[in-house]
Amino acid sequence: MGEGLIPEPTSPNVLVHGHDIPMNGLQAPADSDTLDKIDGAVQIISGSLAIGMIVTPPPINLACGVLAAVGSFISVGINAFGEKSDPVAEKFKLLTQKLKELEEKIIARFDEMKVFISENKFSMEVIGEVATLKKFMMKVFESSIMNIASDHKLAIENFRKACDLTPPLTIAYTISSLLAQKTTNPLTMAIEKSHKDKEKEVAYWEDVFRTLIWDLVLIECIAAGLFKKENLYHCERIIEESMEIDDILEEIEKSYNVGPWAVFKKEFPNFAEGLIWHGTDKKHRMELVQNELKKKCPRDSFYICIFDSGEFEKDYYYHIDKPHNIVEAKDFASREYGNRKFSIFVYRSYKGTRIAQSEYDWLVKKMKKDPKYDNKKSNKELVELMKKDVRSDGLIAVMSYWKSSYIGFVNCPEYAKGPGNFCMTWLGDHKDRKAIDWIVGFP
Repeated sequence: MGEGLIPEPTSPNVLVHGHDIPMNGLQAPADSDTLDKIDGAVQIISGSLAIGMIVTPPPINLACGVLAAVGSFISVGINAFGEKSDPVAEKFKLLTQKLKELEEKIIARFDEMKVFISENKFSMEVIGEVATLKKFMMKVFESSIMNIASDHKLAIENFRKACDLTPPLTIAYTISSLLAQKTTNPLTMAIEKSHKDKEKEVAYWEDVFRTLIWDLVLIECIAAGLFKKENLYHCERIIEESMEIDDILEEIEKSYNVGPWAVFKKEFPNFAEGLIWHGTDKKHRMELVQNELKKKCPRDSFYICIFDSGEFEKDYYYHIDKPHNIVEAKDFASREYGNRKFSIFVYRSYKGTRIAQSEYDWLVKKMKKDPKYDNKKSNKELVELMKKDVRSDGLIAVMSYWKSSYIGFVNCPEYAKGPGNFCMTWLGDHKDRKAIDWIVGFP
């Protein structure tokens, strides 16, 4: 792809910023943080082994900084850190071994998927290029622990030439470009061609896309540290492209009604009805829904709200930017209260785990601040006012407090209460107050 053909990133949701990512790396062999940084990288790769692809835990900027520091460490040279028994050297050997194990898993999975990818232009243009970059990167790691200066220098130079010839960012743009066009998107072509195995096609191809894009993040981070780049600007752009790809996949799943979330929604009415008998109370029912989502939709984040049944608008109301991302089941008999019924809705956030922590922090502060909303307003009117104060490209829900909402979440960053925030809020003065439960979910 020529330079002039590369589109500018258009995602409005900036995940990381170059100035947020520490690029000082390892200033000298005596750096006291060296062992911690290498250990952090080992944890990232070890965590990725479970699913067979690179996964950077939130906050992404810190994870990218850790990986870039590894590249900086390699540029210093492992011999500078002491003898073979040096704990940093031993930890680096462990990291190299973990990377090899991860690569073996990825290769094995791609071999299993040859039936899906062997005859596609996408595999020729992209998969081979990423594999070549990773091969040169792994040579750098392997030569680092062999302690042969000439081989190490040659490996670094070959990796530099490979990155210059085919930059990771250019490959990321190529992936987005191919997926953006129906005629070059292997997933849409596979879905339209297949009659029986649509869900398998979706699972396989989404694995391919996400494996490739996060391999590129890893390669770019290592290269940035190794070649002493001033910042992780290119890494930031690759991560933004990953969000563009997520948007494309989201549209495909919605248009063709396929994917794990589509399957969950189809099965949800029967599953929710089963909660009458399998759940003893709201807490127990919540746990059952959470476990089902973790099993069926592990990549996405969710809010779950179980509440005493009521009338939409009068007792509760929600704004949803993409109706595809919510499912609701109503009016089930409550065994613990013979005269009550319960309802439940599940909101899906497909970007929640990669929204910047600063966005979460801002939202929490905004919702904690005493809101000046009129307690005489209806739930619908309150949501319309809230749309002006918080992000409205996901979910905004208002539940009357007396409906005893039980709110839970799944698959969110450790520092967050779900893919957004929720709280109980009082409206009005002390003489005439009204309480609501308020949920804001990211897209």
